[in-house]
Amino acid sequence: MNSAHTSLLRFASRLSLVATLLAIVFNLSARSQEPEAIFDKKLADGFEPATILEDSTSQDGRMSVIFVARKKTLKPANWPSIIAGVSINGTTLTDNDGTYVMENCIVSIKDKKRLGVVRSSDENFRAYHAGQNHNYFSTLWGPDQEGWHYGVLNYTGRWGCNEIFFVNCDGESAKVTSMRALLDRFSGKSIVAQKKKPEDYEIGYEVLGFVNPAASVSVSDPIKLRVAYTAQIPKSEDDVVEGTITVELSRNEKGISTATVLSVKDGPHQ
Repeated sequence: MNSAHTSLLRFASRLSLVATLLAIVFNLSARSQEPEAIFDKKLADGFEPATILEDSTSQDGRMSVIFVARKKTLKPANWPSIIAGVSINGTTLTDNDGTYVMENCIVSIKDKKRLGVVRSSDENFRAYHAGQNHNYFSTLWGPDQEGWHYGVLNYTGRWGCNEIFFVNCDGESAKVTSMRALLDRFSGKSIVAQKKKPEDYEIGYEVLGFVNPAASVSVSDPIKLRVAYTAQIPKSEDDVVEGTITVELSRNEKGISTATVLSVKDGPHQ
């Protein structure tokens, strides 16, 4: 083998080594920019990172629901660090040892404003984030009513409802109120009417939508909501009880809102 050929081989080998090193550097750089890594770094540095829950933004873009986390020793920031595309299952929060506060908040992304925190009297209630095992989340927002909005947040578990809230928002703050006890009371009556024991059943809810929302444009207009319920005995496909509850959401002159059941119809929803 002549010296020129040997030099070419050495040069090619060096190029290959440089390419490998560059690939490693670029790969590490890309990893460092992954949203999960950014989220973890924000947590470690004492910031409050957050991510927007999928399909939680109202049609007019005024309201969204976020998942936010911070160290318990920290007060909430004026505005959290919104990071897109975070899979919480890929962050250190999955190893949470009680160090962090985790919340769902209703926010205005456009105005960078917190409007309300989602809280429940149920001690087992947990803030939702994408990827939770056997847990699901859905949001429905009503039309603009002179800057006010109604909304519904539905937290669904494996067998039934974890929580379901209605939201009354004036654009500056949002009051979040549980509807679960109200809905359980009326769906429970349907179970009893069929000579079954409500305590044997888990009840889940599906938000079907608002009734004629286009007519509810004034701040004084109530709005009707249809919610389907399915009651079943866990791990059993027998004795399913179904029905549809129509609820009216209304607010008084002080902005205080109430939920009132208008009707209950037994049987599968249409």
